[in-house]
Amino acid sequence: MMLPIELQSSAQQLPPYACATQDPIRVLQEDGQVVQQDFPGRAEHLIKEWSHCFLEMSGVRAMGLLFLTNFRLIFEAKCPDDDSRDVGLADVRSMHVEIPIGIVDSVTLASGAANIRSWSPEKSKFVSSWVGEVVLCCQDLRVIRLLHFQQMRETNQSHSYACPSYAYDQNSTEALFRHLHAWAAAAQPIHRSWCHRICCRIGGAARPDPAQPVENGTPRVGGIAAARTGLAFVETLGACTAGWDIGGGA
Repeated sequence: MMLPIELQSSAQQLPPYACATQDPIRVLQEDGQVVQQDFPGRAEHLIKEWSHCFLEMSGVRAMGLLFLTNFRLIFEAKCPDDDSRDVGLADVRSMHVEIPIGIVDSVTLASGAANIRSWSPEKSKFVSSWVGEVVLCCQDLRVIRLLHFQQMRETNQSHSYACPSYAYDQNSTEALFRHLHAWAAAAQPIHRSWCHRICCRIGGAARPDPAQPVENGTPRVGGIAAARTGLAFVETLGACTAGWDIGGGA
């Protein structure tokens, strides 16, 4: 069941810490004057915000804030220089990703697609579990995977202090999917990218379309043989990581 996207009259503006980009445009007014305005500017409203959101794109992981607006999806991750980066959860200290609403081709909830390895003090080792993740396939070939975690506090028995940890939240990940699915469905893209139709599938691997002719082992698209380097490029953009490590000084 899709959630309706409703913006109330007192809709919340996008917060400055989302670091959203604005494009300057020239607008011709009725009196003939040309003024410069930011786009989307004040027309953009915040629909939903998530903290402790984990994103992976092209095999790179990051954790940060996720913002959903009536124009785009924004992911902003920034780890201060004086903070330590949890290498089990993030590969980079900062990342900024913006996804315009019209570029999203599909939003799916892939069950058992992400590998979460949590440290078990009782067993003194990592215990793996396969959980669901939200997968966005975009018309520019990006494949973006999203999970939502809860921040926990656990006590280090040997040093008697509380250290931050995270736990996968299935309910909030499923709620994230419902919001993004309704958001993308409202746009109704006019056409689908041939690159996505032929080269991409959920999971990031590229495969030829069986309905397309093949020449010398290479799929043909529109009568032109698709370069193997192009398929490798799609595979790289859609690559997934080995998973996520939680606890144990990962």
